[in-house]
Amino acid sequence: MRLSALFRNYQLSGSSIIVKSDVSFQMTQVQTALVTPTYGVSVAIDCSLGTDFIITVTNGVAFAVAVPTNVPASGLTKDITVTIANSSGGAHGAITWTAGAGGFRLAGALAAIATANQRTIIFRWNGLVWNEVARTAADCLTA
Repeated sequence: MRLSALFRNYQLSGSSIIVKSDVSFQMTQVQTALVTPTYGVSVAIDCSLGTDFIITVTNGVAFAVAVPTNVPASGLTKDITVTIANSSGGAHGAITWTAGAGGFRLAGALAAIATANQRTIIFRWNGLVWNEVARTAADCLTA
């Protein structure tokens, strides 16, 4: 085999090597379902249903976001987005993010959300717990 045949897809340009390829890529946008867990004193997050969850608060009663179920298998990770929307017409109740094994780790308390507004937090599974990655800095209108 000739040396030129081995390097036919490479081109030298100054101190750089340019790789020539016939491979093309098609970019697609991934869309997932918006999951709306049932609101109550304990709100269940089932990770097998999707990655984007919106909890609509309809009263001023305290509630807890339970430890998510159906987490990624060992060695895998996943991000979930949890939005709390306040549709109570007033102040919502205290929010508890369940900690412990498989639970949530927040960077700090989530401030009260004004009625007709929402806040979003992104969590990443590290194999043990859901760590906060990012959150909205202030209330956002729900509509």
